[in-house]
Amino acid sequence: MAPPVFFQSFCFLLLITCVHHCVSHGEEVLLRKSNQHTHVMRVSSLLPPSDCSTSTKGQHSSGPGPKKSPSLQILHKRSPCLRPQKAQTQPKTPHPHHFSLEQTLLQDQIRLNYLQNQLSPKSNNLQKQLLKKKTTSSLKSRPGVLYAITSYVVQIGLGTPKSDFTVTFDTGSDLTWVQCEPCVGHCHPQNETLFAPTHSTTYSNITCLTSECDQIFKATGDPARCYSSTCGYGIQYGDGSFSAGFLASETLTVTPTDIFPNFLFGCGQNNDGLFGTTAGLLGLGRGNLSFINQSAKKYNRFFYYCLPILSSSTGYLTFGDNGISGDKNVKFTKMIPDPRGPPFYFLNLTGLSVGGHKLGITPSVFSTGGVIIDSGTVITRLPKSAYAALRSEFRRLMSRYKLGNPLSVLDTCYDFSGQSEISVPKIVLLFGERFDVEVEVDSSGVLISNGTLSQVCLAFAGTRDDGGLNVVGSWQQQKLNVVYDLGKQRVGFGPGVCG
Repeated sequence: MAPPVFFQSFCFLLLITCVHHCVSHGEEVLLRKSNQHTHVMRVSSLLPPSDCSTSTKGQHSSGPGPKKSPSLQILHKRSPCLRPQKAQTQPKTPHPHHFSLEQTLLQDQIRLNYLQNQLSPKSNNLQKQLLKKKTTSSLKSRPGVLYAITSYVVQIGLGTPKSDFTVTFDTGSDLTWVQCEPCVGHCHPQNETLFAPTHSTTYSNITCLTSECDQIFKATGDPARCYSSTCGYGIQYGDGSFSAGFLASETLTVTPTDIFPNFLFGCGQNNDGLFGTTAGLLGLGRGNLSFINQSAKKYNRFFYYCLPILSSSTGYLTFGDNGISGDKNVKFTKMIPDPRGPPFYFLNLTGLSVGGHKLGITPSVFSTGGVIIDSGTVITRLPKSAYAALRSEFRRLMSRYKLGNPLSVLDTCYDFSGQSEISVPKIVLLFGERFDVEVEVDSSGVLISNGTLSQVCLAFAGTRDDGGLNVVGSWQQQKLNVVYDLGKQRVGFGPGVCG
């Protein structure tokens, strides 16, 4: 007997439902598979926020908590979280979190030019008088650091009794310095009042013809290093900024229990340029005068940081291991010895992948000019041919989106106006001869906006040729734990917990 009509209809509906479920499930599986190699992002996240979020936990993704971590809070120099305190004078510049990508790229190029020149065997020392002739006629500038001031700031204590100062930190510099009274030339506006050596019981100048004074000049080759009997320093920046003063010894405080007497730093008495409202700089390079080497007995030349997304949140700079070296989520790659020496950290970058596809780049293209990791360079710079391969694959995978106008060195930009959500291919940096260390760039580090959705660009750029210096910039380090272990000559990468 034939089945009833209603039963036939029920079976037909059941079949349709099953087919629909299976197809939907298949599409869901395909979507999940696709998302393994893509970031699905809300376009609103591409715009720099104006509000401060202080959700940083101040520790790494697993392991011991922050009580065992001598950590400093990191802010971006344009962050709305960075509020002026008692400024020496009111800054004449706009509010620090006003964002100009074009200006940032210009300063970034200045820094890159310095790095390339500094690491070139043909690099020439720059000589320029910085302090007023009537007070320091024999103190000349040193080649020092010829680039714009870096992007991230922390707070340190200096002197006895302690005064707190907001300073930029830089893995590409060794000398720590702050602005000091009296300003014999000029001092730029800063958040805090100037450091007053006469108010500290532990301050002392370093005299000439000492081993401490020799440290600052061996790298410069400049014999004109003294004013009277006091050891002087001078740093000329490529954008016209400068700092000059005297090498001194003072007590530096990281936390109430982490205090460093007899810390060598620069007491700047003539300073001007693109320093924002910071008091100076904390040098985290590899040289003898860097904070890392001066604190070696306490922290064993070990530190790590998590850089927050521009202007939106806070990060952390932590000194000492604190158990992070045993974190299974942190993958280490070796530092590469380089005859050009400190303060820079050279790494063995060997390849790239985009959207799950490893690009056909010859590894030697990276080693020709070398690759450094740098907290002060914003945009990652790659060899010309490597960047061309990255750009080609990225554009292919982003072909559904409308191209926008290029901006400065950023030639792959998009117009996301009218979009609410986008799908962006993941980019992975490959380190090691066997590509065994894979560092996935956070979604926040793939694209960068000019403050509008009509011009959002791939945050990578190429160098002029395949023989120049290459840099892993801070934009691609965002929201990662970047671990520096100088004792074992390695750098590690893992998921961070900053916003």
